[in-house]
Amino acid sequence: MFTQTKIALADDHTIFRKALKEIITQKSGITVVAEAENGEELLSLLPGKEVDIVLLDLYMPKKNGIETLQALQNDYPRVKVIFLSSCTDPEIVSNMLEKGVYGYLPKTADISELWESIEYASKNTLYENKLVKDTLFWQARERLRHHDEDHLVKANPAHHQIFKLLWQEKTTQEIANELFMSVSSIEKIKQTLKEKIGVKTTIGLIKYALTKKIIYPVPEEIKIAV
Repeated sequence: MFTQTKIALADDHTIFRKALKEIITQKSGITVVAEAENGEELLSLLPGKEVDIVLLDLYMPKKNGIETLQALQNDYPRVKVIFLSSCTDPEIVSNMLEKGVYGYLPKTADISELWESIEYASKNTLYENKLVKDTLFWQARERLRHHDEDHLVKANPAHHQIFKLLWQEKTTQEIANELFMSVSSIEKIKQTLKEKIGVKTTIGLIKYALTKKIIYPVPEEIKIAV
């Protein structure tokens, strides 16, 4: 049950916006106090109005959802924002969650999800629908992936140098001399890298370095016969 929840909404698709307003106004305890076709118009309508929750589209002309969110957080920090968008890219949804929105719903969501997201937002709680949960899982997986890559290669500049010298077909002795390390230390590093990356040979290390853009192949000089 909602208790005098005041909603503002912005979406540049007129039919969707009007239909959404019609649906919302039928719910007891919820009032639409402002509607706009873009963020710029929405922000011009808010001064002097009491607003609890703003429903935002992501892609709008003049001032998009991200820009509008930033403006709302700066000028109306007590207002909660929920996104209603056709964009469900996990990276974008993740970015919006990190910016502090209270919900992110695809436009294909059931109307019951809209009521639930509004109810959660009114209680200062993130609405964790399937899209948000999938995004949180995606975030965790990306953090682990980047952590593994950083741990394997990026955390140690010496590894980068070894990859580059291997690409130049330097021997272990030559690599040791250039890095002022012992041959046994270089061999140990190479073996550790092989085990962590999951390859068995030096060629495997080089392929990995090429794939991760740690080294770049330089095209052979084109010789022109005179």
